[in-house]
Amino acid sequence: MLRLVVFLAAGALAALWLFSPEWFPRCACCKKIKPRRRFQYHLPRSMRLTRKGNESLCQACCEEHQFHSLAEFRKKQEIEKRMEYKVKWFL
Repeated sequence: MLRLVVFLAAGALAALWLFSPEWFPRCACCKKIKPRRRFQYHLPRSMRLTRKGNESLCQACCEEHQFHSLAEFRKKQEIEKRMEYKVKWFL
């Protein structure tokens, strides 16, 4: 009986560890880990089982930065990287 309880507990912990990136993704904008229901956009990018396999934007960041899609976020991120490069090397 004790072995069954230990086996079920280990299985539950393994399932929690395996599915935690889907249940608690990381926002690509603010880098916070939040429950899945707090995200407006959530898209799998690769077959990785980690948080790097998904791209997510929370509702707070979407409202704050006026994002209406993940493409707008990626465009803003690309512009920021270019501006940082130009400021770093050309000023």
